[in-house]
Amino acid sequence: MSTPARLASCRIFIIHEDPVLGSTLASACEHRGARIVGIHRSAEQALQALAFHALAHHGDLIAILDSRVDDAARVAHALADRGVPYLVIVDSGDGAGADLGGATTLTAPVPRGALMEAVTALCTGGDRG
Repeated sequence: MSTPARLASCRIFIIHEDPVLGSTLASACEHRGARIVGIHRSAEQALQALAFHALAHHGDLIAILDSRVDDAARVAHALADRGVPYLVIVDSGDGAGADLGGATTLTAPVPRGALMEAVTALCTGGDRG
């Protein structure tokens, strides 16, 4: 099965402090067939939207979390509490992602291939802890 078909049923929730990089992540995922349900720049925005999306989620929702987002640990805990698998993007040399409990940690800048591999694993259940 091709990668785009494997991501066609995947909904992705992006929490990234940089709107340009968040949009770039979204475009890469959409190009592979995923549906982006939101791009949020702060913990508060993300938590409010997550409450809605997690209620409607049936196992096809994943998240990409930037460790630089204000109160990223709170977002990570909310994702985990709702059973939403997620990956964490950390800056090179930054240990901030270690305490976020993500099943996968990617170091920025993330090559597109590595990002798609990690997203595909989460979407298909291959890295759900």
